[in-house]
Amino acid sequence: METTRNIFKSVSILAIALMFGFGANAQNDNKIKTNKLSVNVGEFYSLNLSNDNATILLDSEAKFASGSESTPITMTIFSSRKYAVTAKVSSAQFNGTADNTSVSTNNIDLIVAKTSGNDEAAISNRTNNSLKHATAEEIVASPKATKADVYSLVYAIPAANTSAFLDQYGKTITTEITYTLLPL
Repeated sequence: METTRNIFKSVSILAIALMFGFGANAQNDNKIKTNKLSVNVGEFYSLNLSNDNATILLDSEAKFASGSESTPITMTIFSSRKYAVTAKVSSAQFNGTADNTSVSTNNIDLIVAKTSGNDEAAISNRTNNSLKHATAEEIVASPKATKADVYSLVYAIPAANTSAFLDQYGKTITTEITYTLLPL
C-alpha cells in the first residue's frame, strides 16, 4: 500500500509539475508574437522643369557674330522604372507676332548636360543638337529607377545659324518644345 501511495504521490507531483510547465509555455506564447509586414510599392513618374519659359536674346552685333543661348532650365526626373525622355518642337517654323515670320525651328540647338543623379543615367547620343519637329528624339535615358536625375537644358543659336534671324528685327518669335517621360 505504501508503494501505491508513493506512486500516487509521484504521479500527482508529476501531473502538477506538467501543469505548471504547460502553463509556463502558454504564458510564454502570450508574451511573444510575430507580425508580417508588407510594403506595396506603386509606380510613380514625374518630369519637372524649373521654368516654363526660356528666352534667347539676339540683341547685339556680338550675339549675332558669336551666337546666343538661353539661361539653363533644370529638368528633374523621378521614375520608379527605367526611363527615357524625348523632346519634340511643336512646329517646323517659329510663330511670330507679325507677318513674314519664316524662321525654321531647327536653327535652335538643345544642349543637354547631366547635373546629378544615378550613375547609369546618360545623355543620349544625337546626330546633331538641333531641335526636331517631325519625330520626338530621345535626349536622356536610364536603365534603372531614380528618385532625382537632374539635367540642365539650354537652347542655343549657334553663330552659323544667327543669319536666319537677321530680317526678324523687332519681332518676338516663339515655339514650344514638348518633353515626354517614357517609363520602360
